[in-house]
Amino acid sequence: MVVNGVCVCDCTDVPYRPVGPIIVSKVSAHSLELEWRPPLGEGGSPVLGYVVEMTESGTGGQWVKVGYVSNRETKFTVAGLAEGASYFFRVFAENRAGLSRPLQSDCVTPSQPLGTSNSMFRSATSSDIFVELGLGLMLIGSTFWSCQIISSWSTVFAQFNLYFWPSLNLLIIFKWD
Repeated sequence: MVVNGVCVCDCTDVPYRPVGPIIVSKVSAHSLELEWRPPLGEGGSPVLGYVVEMTESGTGGQWVKVGYVSNRETKFTVAGLAEGASYFFRVFAENRAGLSRPLQSDCVTPSQPLGTSNSMFRSATSSDIFVELGLGLMLIGSTFWSCQIISSWSTVFAQFNLYFWPSLNLLIIFKWD
């Protein structure tokens, strides 16, 4: 468009995608919480909010919008999930120019928490290990096996191991009663 002899254009672009990975926490049989970080670039217009979508694994990839949060939020709780079903989630940043490319999660299978202690194990096969941590954080399968034991120590009451997961940049102390 030309205004007073000057070419004026709207140079707004969609924002960069949100920064990942998507962190899944507070997992229960029928709900979980997703968390991400804001995009590194807004595309010339402020981010207005985030669109959250999900698809059930093995259903042909039809994505369904499950929520929207304002630009001040980078967390969303997804409810109404089927226990034992597997899901993928993705998050888009939105500005006035439209939606960013999506940030997509790994496959997530909600399940009933295993107990109330700080950590518990259950195993079906050697590749199907679940470690349930306090606050609903769960490490699954190969993620568990990719950890490194950094240190171990014992007291009269319990044994402790310090584990590090390089792929998650996560350091955790396990207490074994």
